[in-house]
Amino acid sequence: MEKLIEKIGKEHAEIMDENKQLRDRLRVVECSNRDRWNITRSADRPDNTCADDGARSACVRIAGRIDGIEANVAEMAKMLRRVRDQQARDAKTFVASVRIKELEVMVQEMRDSIAKIQNENAVDKGEWMEYKTQTQRRIEQLENENARLRTMQETQEGLITELTQRIDAAAKRNSIEAEMSAMRYRVAEVEKRCEEQHRMRQTLQCGDGHGGVDPELKRREYLGIVYKCFDMILPEEPNPANLHTWLGEVARAAKSAYIYDGEYGYSTILRVRDMSESELDRPLKYAALENKLWEGLRNMIKSTSLASKVQGEMFKRTAGRETMSAMRLLSMVVRFYSISPNREQEVLNEALSSTACEMCPGQCEVSMLDVFMDKWDIVRVRVEATGRNTWSDEQLGDILYSKVRRLSFLNHDIEAWRKRPAEGKTHSWLYGRIKQRVEEWRAEQNRQYMEDWARHLSDRGGPQP
Repeated sequence: MEKLIEKIGKEHAEIMDENKQLRDRLRVVECSNRDRWNITRSADRPDNTCADDGARSACVRIAGRIDGIEANVAEMAKMLRRVRDQQARDAKTFVASVRIKELEVMVQEMRDSIAKIQNENAVDKGEWMEYKTQTQRRIEQLENENARLRTMQETQEGLITELTQRIDAAAKRNSIEAEMSAMRYRVAEVEKRCEEQHRMRQTLQCGDGHGGVDPELKRREYLGIVYKCFDMILPEEPNPANLHTWLGEVARAAKSAYIYDGEYGYSTILRVRDMSESELDRPLKYAALENKLWEGLRNMIKSTSLASKVQGEMFKRTAGRETMSAMRLLSMVVRFYSISPNREQEVLNEALSSTACEMCPGQCEVSMLDVFMDKWDIVRVRVEATGRNTWSDEQLGDILYSKVRRLSFLNHDIEAWRKRPAEGKTHSWLYGRIKQRVEEWRAEQNRQYMEDWARHLSDRGGPQP
């Protein structure tokens, strides 16, 4: 097709060149005819007429030939347009065929992909069926295990309920015994006070004048009880960590040393931090208690720095003709080892957060838990005693849970904790469950020890002298 178009183009160019040559010749002939015509008219000779006729005939021939050439050119133009139209259609057909081939290739690739996916699906379906079968078997095993564990849990809950009832009964008996002991103590105190009042009335009665004992001597003998105070055995000098405990031990020592009114000494010493300056400089109600407390505190102080401060205060008061009271000396000791309440609260909160339940290889888990709970109680009570406790019951419960959640001994209680609502996850609940578990374990250990002891006696044939 391209060669045909090229051939037709060449022929059209030749025709156009020949047409141009003929037109040039025609113009030349016409110019010569015009010139000849003018000359003929001027000369009016017959040979010119013949020449004009020949020229006309040549022009006619040339015009006819030009008309034929133009007809051929028009025909060739129509032919060229048809060729171009056919070429455009062939080009469209070629593009369509190329597109069809591309689509056929894509369809074949898609068929191959579908076949591959079908094969993979068949393999996956087989694996899925196998996995489904294994999963169903595993579910059946888990259901059986769950049923067994549920049965064990029900049995354990029954045992727990029975043990709880026994513990409640034992606690009730213990509370009754404690109340009876407290009542006996109060009865003894009342009897003691009644006896003292009776003796006081007897000593204050007047003599009968017939050789009776002098009432003044009896009164002085009775008042000797008031003036007598035993030596106080105070603990060693405190430190910032055990200051609260040390103050309680000093108060207890004062109560034991002064029998007449020990409660007064106990409550007064515990109020040392809340006393005003005037109250601290005022001597105690009983001179015997004042002197013994002063003597015990002076003998207790071993720190050079604290002793220097005490000596400086004593020198200042002696220069002013004043005496230093025992409560002032006690307040100096307390202030020397005290820290600011805010800093104390920060330290205690940090200690509460960092207290850990450490497990050592080869040791009993419950025994280590018991040690941890003792540490926890010490720090928690110290935090609550400061009066600045910012932890809520739920927050304390979360902290305690984070420290004991990995103990296998408490698996049942930890699972019960997780199932409780948010408002039920409190420190009181978890602390009570842990204490209950520890007490049950201790009771079981005691029972086992008694059984071993009885078995040992039976093996030896009874107790030995």
